[in-house]
Amino acid sequence: QEAVIEPQDGDPEEGGIYDGVIMNVTKFGCYVDFGFPKDGMVHVSKITAEHLDDPNEMVYAGDVVTVKVDRVDDTGKISLTMVGLNPDL
Repeated sequence: QEAVIEPQDGDPEEGGIYDGVIMNVTKFGCYVDFGFPKDGMVHVSKITAEHLDDPNEMVYAGDVVTVKVDRVDDTGKISLTMVGLNPDL
């Protein structure tokens, strides 16, 4: 079943908590569509509180997750965290 994330208005707020879908997993983290025009990135160190060598061991494209906006930099790059938000991970 395909998860549907509602489009969000405006810009993501730092500290805001959103549901999203993992679009892509790489060795350094994962990209999450959370309703804004630009996907956010969860660094491998921000997926879980435990040490994780390879994100592919824990998360998969298509997974529905809860993310929090850590930071939006001057270029619009969105850094997300999943730590403490997804009890199943």
